[in-house]
Amino acid sequence: MESGFILTDAQLVEVAVAFRRELSEGLARDGGAIRCLPTWCATGLPPAPEPALVLDVGGTNLRAAQMELAAGRWKPVGEVLESRLPVERGRPLARSRFLTAQVELLARVARGASG
Repeated sequence: MESGFILTDAQLVEVAVAFRRELSEGLARDGGAIRCLPTWCATGLPPAPEPALVLDVGGTNLRAAQMELAAGRWKPVGEVLESRLPVERGRPLARSRFLTAQVELLARVARGASG
């Protein structure tokens, strides 16, 4: 049975290409196999915007980074930090714990960004 789970490099590439295609379709329109919500930044930025702290809440995982605009694209400055939300199966997560986890991760990024 174990041999049924072994994939060649070509098969892994094929899976990755198909997954990327499904993600792109999920971002482009509703009703795809994978539902995606695009991330956005507000328009009307000044000509030389300051770096920004960003936070991604994806299920039970959090990611945060400092980003800067360079050549028309936002790019991370330094390390992208990750952590998990303090969830327990079958128990609701209190709003205060949800928000505290986000603030703590953003604070770690800000401390790293400032030295």
